Amino acid sequence: MSRISEKKRAQNRIASVRYRERKRRERESLLDRLSELELKNCCLRKQVDEFSNEIYYLKRLMRDIGMDSTSV
Repeated sequence: MSRISEKKRAQNRIASVRYRERKRRERESLLDRLSELELKNCCLRKQVDEFSNEIYYLKRLMRDIGMDSTSV
């Protein structure tokens, strides 16, 4: 094998290692971001439930004291 082809193979091997490492870091970063977004989504869904319960409670309260909820 000639020195040029050996040099090219070595460069290609180094480039392949760098590429795989970069892709591994990108994948880890995306998985971290996914975890963050899933946690945020869970918190937001919990907030939606809390607000829905509060709306339900307030509508019942208005009905009980004789207010029409559509007039508010």
